[in-house]
Amino acid sequence: QSSIPSGGHQPSHAVLSGADFMLVSHLLSGSIGIFNIQASKGFAGRPQLMTQVALPDRRPPVESLLPPPPAWLLATPLRLLVRDASKFVAPADGELAPMAHGLALAPDGDSLVACDIGQGVLVSYPFEQGRLGNPISYPTPAPPATGGLGSALVAAAGGHRPKSACFSPDGRKLFVL
Repeated sequence: QSSIPSGGHQPSHAVLSGADFMLVSHLLSGSIGIFNIQASKGFAGRPQLMTQVALPDRRPPVESLLPPPPAWLLATPLRLLVRDASKFVAPADGELAPMAHGLALAPDGDSLVACDIGQGVLVSYPFEQGRLGNPISYPTPAPPATGGLGSALVAAAGGHRPKSACFSPDGRKLFVL
């Protein structure tokens, strides 16, 4: 019935961790917002944004082609020409940048996997009491996969930009689109 800020730019997926937490991925800002929904007694009140975690950035540092502008330039009306670092700038088309899409919470609730379609990795986090631990990134190469489906032979290649994921009910397998 009411809207709340999601904690990032372009929310793309949400998962619930029991009745206590909601995790929201943000495509353009490459982040995960964690909300305490227990404090709002379900969704009757307003979930509270506890924290926002940025996906690890695997991009090499970009070296500036131009020297930084002199201080006097920043104090003039020409400062509008200088990019304001406090404003959000979406990744450019084709830029290798963190872009969080799908989220998968393990059945035991102890770990979260985020699909980073911008960098082509799966990012795994330990999850405990509404906090994400240190991330581990797993590249998603494109090995060919073969198998049978009834009488049909299925041959496909895994993608290099994971979009969505889910755990098997026993938590022993992770399925990635």
